[in-house]
Amino acid sequence: LQIYEGDNRYAKVRNLSESTKYRFRIRCASRVSGAGSWSSPFEFSTEQLPPPTIRAAPTVTEVASGSFQVEWSPVRGSSVNGKESLLYRLQLASRASSERSNNIWKTVYEGISTSYSFSTSESVQLRVQCVRVRDGVESVSAPSAVQFATPSLVTVPSKKPLELTEQEILAAQNFSNVQWIQYHILSDKHYALVILMLFAALAFTVALALDALL
Repeated sequence: LQIYEGDNRYAKVRNLSESTKYRFRIRCASRVSGAGSWSSPFEFSTEQLPPPTIRAAPTVTEVASGSFQVEWSPVRGSSVNGKESLLYRLQLASRASSERSNNIWKTVYEGISTSYSFSTSESVQLRVQCVRVRDGVESVSAPSAVQFATPSLVTVPSKKPLELTEQEILAAQNFSNVQWIQYHILSDKHYALVILMLFAALAFTVALALDALL
């Protein structure tokens, strides 16, 4: 099949099939001497096309504290003699990580389902890729837009105020009264002791004064 004839030293060949071997050859020709002999054939294979990209970001729903349900849109794939399969690859990374770095992404799911459940205690970011496997060769689409998942705060129930029975309240009041009485009894004893010491000191001073006069 002749695909080009002209003066250029290159030609673009369009509408080739993917994952297919092609053989090309070339020869020179002139209007004077006619066409020369063909070159040795050059053989090459076209690459496998990647699957469609999921444009929209996956949908994330928190079903419980720290537990999430992730869903994404399916893509339409073609099957050739049952030799082709289409998978989804869900990847997760910490939200604090740089989105441009591919080293931070960790694959948490790969399969044919369009949903996945997971649990986390930190804020994360998610993306989905399509994986096309044909004749043992894998091709991966560009990642989808990124979606974020942040777990809600765990609410700690407040402690109920301590409820006392009437007997416990009366016992506490009686204990307080006893403490009050003991405090005042001890205080009176302290006052009496101080007064007694003052009188003793005064009597001693008077005795010294009288002894000095005599």
